[in-house]
Amino acid sequence: MIPVYDLEDHLAGCFEAIDQQKLKDVEVEIVAVDGKSNDKSVCILDARRHEDPRLTVICTDRIGPGRARNVGAEHANGEYVWFVDGDDLILPGSLAAIADRIKEARPDLLFLDHEAFYPDGTRGPEPGHSLVARDTRTCFTLAEEPWVADFNMASWNKVIRRNFFLARPIRFLPEWPHEDVPVSCFMMLDATSLSILNRICYRYTIDRPGSAMGEARDVGQKKHFRILNSYRTVLDEVGERVQKGDPRVTAAVRMALFRRAIWHCTTILDSGFIVSADRHEFFEDIHELFSGYLPPVYHHPGGFRGVKFRLIQMNDYRAYSLLDPANKLRVRASHSALAGGQRIWQASGKLRRRVSGSPLDQAVGGK
Repeated sequence: MIPVYDLEDHLAGCFEAIDQQKLKDVEVEIVAVDGKSNDKSVCILDARRHEDPRLTVICTDRIGPGRARNVGAEHANGEYVWFVDGDDLILPGSLAAIADRIKEARPDLLFLDHEAFYPDGTRGPEPGHSLVARDTRTCFTLAEEPWVADFNMASWNKVIRRNFFLARPIRFLPEWPHEDVPVSCFMMLDATSLSILNRICYRYTIDRPGSAMGEARDVGQKKHFRILNSYRTVLDEVGERVQKGDPRVTAAVRMALFRRAIWHCTTILDSGFIVSADRHEFFEDIHELFSGYLPPVYHHPGGFRGVKFRLIQMNDYRAYSLLDPANKLRVRASHSALAGGQRIWQASGKLRRRVSGSPLDQAVGGK
């Protein structure tokens, strides 16, 4: 299923990647939902529809990627649905590998590995790659493996059993970005069978001009603040399920989803999606999220992440801001490591020595 809006420069590549998939005894349907594109996307889809009987094209108003996915899932007929963005690519052999795993495991939700395609033309696995390679059973639940809450919350790294998706009351949110967070969380919570395919199946384009994530950076828009409400929706539901005694929401699951929420919000803050004028306000909102939803059973994660969490809990924006240069070095080093470089963490240690005795020093265990 492909949500489309002004993608005339990308659709051909997306469809070509689908055409290159080699499958036996597996039927594939393609549902594209165009949200009133201003470019030639609809013409491309119409021409493609006449050539490819697998393709169904649905034209709507500009309803956004979330509602487009909802519409696409409802019009699809397949047993499983994969929400693919039209500016990204399915990698060779992916559909066959996915079909084989589905035949073997019949999961409600199948996690896939992906690689990032950066503006400088480089590509490689993202930091979550190590999670996919982690040793686990073929099928499991979130209660059995709470760490899977750290998977990317995007829609495109999951293949979902369609009837399982349609039976849930939650849908992709109408406003974007971060419209996929509640669906991802609740799918994981409700699934009786999760599975992981240790294979890079998808290429995700980072910072494409005109993308929903990029547009949300616009000054005064504060669209990335929506991540906070997305996680409030999740954590409110988690709290209600705890009150009802839902056995799927163990203490470990609750803590894993809480920590995922805080980490995701700090990633948005640190990645340049929040303009300078709004950073302090966004940080305080993360602190309120932390304080308002802190679970009874909780401990900070280790390492650099734990440092950040302590400063958020302390509501110390000044000390957190001092981490920014070190964090940028860390992210840059992580990117370089994908090309064979080494991660650089020494900057964090130098920073701690410079601010010895400050709240930052206390956050990392200083005296």
